[in-house]
Amino acid sequence: MKKAWWCGAYLTLAFCFAGPVQAGLFDSLLGAAKDKAEEESGSKEERALSLYRKGKKNYESGDYQAARDYLSRALQLYSSDGKIRIVKDQQVEWVETPRGLERRIVSDSTAYDYYPNRYMGYVSNELARIEQERKVAWEQQQADQKAQQDLQEKFANPPQLVIRYDLVDSNRDNVLSAKESAKAVVTIENAGQSMAESVELTVFSSSQHVTLGCCDTRRKLAIGNVSPGQSIVETLEVIATDKVGTGSEHLSVTATEADGFGIPDELKFAFATQEYMPAAFAIHDQRVAHVKGNIYEISYTVINQGKGPALDAVTQVRSENSNVHIFGDTESAIGRLAVNASQRVTFTFAKTNRLKTGDRLPIALRAIDRADESTQQEFAHSMVLPAGSAPQRYAGNSFQAPAAVAAPLAGIAIEPVDTDIPTGTKQIRFGRAFVVGNSRYSNLDAVDYAENDANIVAQYAKKTLGFQKTKLYLNEGTFGLRDIFGTKDKKFKDGDLYKMVKRDSELQPNPPVFIYYSGHGAPGLEDGKAYLVPVDAQMERLDQQGYPLEDLYAAIKSLPTNNVTLVLDSCFSGNTDTSDGQRTKALYTGVSPAAFKTNELNPGNIDNLTLFTSASASEVSYWHKESRHGLFTYNFLRALRGKADNWVKGNNDGVVSAEEIQSFVSYEVAEYIDQTDKGSNQTPGLSGQKSKPLAVLK
Repeated sequence: MKKAWWCGAYLTLAFCFAGPVQAGLFDSLLGAAKDKAEEESGSKEERALSLYRKGKKNYESGDYQAARDYLSRALQLYSSDGKIRIVKDQQVEWVETPRGLERRIVSDSTAYDYYPNRYMGYVSNELARIEQERKVAWEQQQADQKAQQDLQEKFANPPQLVIRYDLVDSNRDNVLSAKESAKAVVTIENAGQSMAESVELTVFSSSQHVTLGCCDTRRKLAIGNVSPGQSIVETLEVIATDKVGTGSEHLSVTATEADGFGIPDELKFAFATQEYMPAAFAIHDQRVAHVKGNIYEISYTVINQGKGPALDAVTQVRSENSNVHIFGDTESAIGRLAVNASQRVTFTFAKTNRLKTGDRLPIALRAIDRADESTQQEFAHSMVLPAGSAPQRYAGNSFQAPAAVAAPLAGIAIEPVDTDIPTGTKQIRFGRAFVVGNSRYSNLDAVDYAENDANIVAQYAKKTLGFQKTKLYLNEGTFGLRDIFGTKDKKFKDGDLYKMVKRDSELQPNPPVFIYYSGHGAPGLEDGKAYLVPVDAQMERLDQQGYPLEDLYAAIKSLPTNNVTLVLDSCFSGNTDTSDGQRTKALYTGVSPAAFKTNELNPGNIDNLTLFTSASASEVSYWHKESRHGLFTYNFLRALRGKADNWVKGNNDGVVSAEEIQSFVSYEVAEYIDQTDKGSNQTPGLSGQKSKPLAVLK
């Protein structure tokens, strides 16, 4: 009896303590049992409607898992959306008909909304949204953890920004003169071990008279991210106003970085300035040539001999009486002309029969910088009408006898390639010729005849080859060559070459392009690459300032045309011809010639290119003093005049092809070297489309 009493007490206590704990579970079990009872009672339609309503209610309350369960079960019973009809009461009545009494069932039913498929779609969308939010939250958590780890690593091995600066003024005298522009080259390098993020440079001038661009004295440059070991170069135009004084100014640079690893202290870069000094013009090498009938041509070179650059130079010709009529424009725009820089100009005129051979030409010449009217200069000249087609040359700014020209060596005949320029039958409207002549070098010996080469080749490009749009560039520096041919960073689309050819290609497929370069070339001592040498280059910095030949090839390959001709009258051996013509001279000082190792000049697989080279990679390109041209260019011009078509290896069809030019020039260059005892060979080269016609002569 006592044992039973203890058992009863124990069970009573157990129920007292377990009751509250099990209440929730009991309610759940009771609810489930009730649901199951409802599902099993009533008609199929009633059960489906009940499940649908529970699913809808759970959806509206945000319990999407329960809603999906109820709606799925409802669809198993009744799968179509719309109205569902529930029968309430059913009665039987007898109706009298012609056939007698008939039994009829009368039902009381109601139609209810039933859209389980629609709400199942809603539920699926919500569940997908919740899953996506969970995924995004998880990814953000992972990203935050990684960012924190990266930041810790960055602070342990921080980036280190280093800024270098260079100022290149337009006349390369390292002085920023009033009204002169320069290019500030700012290089930012990350010498640290972590990424420098969201780097921004601020550059500001010390004076309101030295501006960044047209009028700003402060400029912000968004650099972005800089990887370890990476260098990024930014270029700014710097302009000195006419108010700048003689002395020095400076640009200051600061850098900011996303996590505080910038350069907050100003880095100051000083440069010399010069008060305004006007340009002063002179002319030299005046020539008069007979063209046809009573038509003649005069040409001369305008030089800026002043102490300051000309910003907008022009030269003009004017007839002094009715015996001379000037054809076309009487003014030739030169543009910017640096100190000691020059530009060749040409005008065409006709004379009446009253003007006889030997009479002084009644033509007035002048030059002016439109930015400063005080620079206007009238030039006296001694030019007279020549007899027949014999060209006459005159000393600059004087009434002296014609200047002496180097006498040809015995047995060497000189053709008038400068004055007797043939007219081709082709007129190329949508196509371009780019002619570059680099002669006046700041740190190297001059290339004596490169300007003359370029001036005359430009005339042949227009008159003989038919390029109506011919661009002539003289004495181009580091940034000048980049402006012409473009830069690798911009995929060469920032150069004149690409922009102009692209414009023509939109009007005519595959427009023809002709490119000519005369000037120094040289190998890089470290990389062996061949470089075009800008006039402001320092040989020890050639890898930074020179224009790589491989970049020129890449620029050509990027052009939207399959018709490009490139002519290089330049050697890449590291040596150059000299004025005495009997020896060569190294471009590098203090370096053994054995160190000069130039890569091959072959451009590789460039389908759109026909390439003429004046010499092989290890040879010197010689000068032809008698004609005042490069030896290669002189014979190239002879070839274009028809000699290549008419000689023993030509086919005399009036079309001068690349292969005909190559065979003629190679033979004539070898003959000249033998006659003048140069002591080393010069081997012109040709690659690409050898059958390409270059000139079609009348």
